[in-house]
Amino acid sequence: MNKYSLENLSAIVRYVEEAILSEELIIREIDISYVPFDVLKTIFTAEEDDPELYLGYGIDEKIALEINSHLKEPIIYDFSKYSYCLGTYGIYKDIEED
Repeated sequence: MNKYSLENLSAIVRYVEEAILSEELIIREIDISYVPFDVLKTIFTAEEDDPELYLGYGIDEKIALEINSHLKEPIIYDFSKYSYCLGTYGIYKDIEED
């Protein structure tokens, strides 16, 4: 059985990634997994082949305001120094691979 299959997916983590503009160096990831997926789908326009928003999606000032309206603590964005995007990864159950 493949460890990275949907059957073994135990959680999906969604986060805002902050990266230095000039270096594209990621400096922090802010977990926003508690924001309902249905809300995120109203904020981001999914690619046709990515209905679950697994790809990275850029965040501009307008999207940042929309995201912050759903957060427990708003993110302080600095678009003059950093770029932002929505990132996603899965957490999988541990299984023995054959």
